[in-house]
Amino acid sequence: MFKNNYIKIKYYEEITDDIKDKLIDISEDSVKNSHDFLSNFDREKIKNDLLNS
Repeated sequence: MFKNNYIKIKYYEEITDDIKDKLIDISEDSVKNSHDFLSNFDREKIKNDLLNS
């Protein structure tokens, strides 16, 4: 019973992480294309803020 629940939780975590990664990629592309005035440092800061959220 517990093993089965653990597998389900692990599966949902993988899906959640995958979705988060894709959202970060979309956000990075958006920031890069629409905020070309930002420095690379600022872009990295935005990316890190997203990763930590």
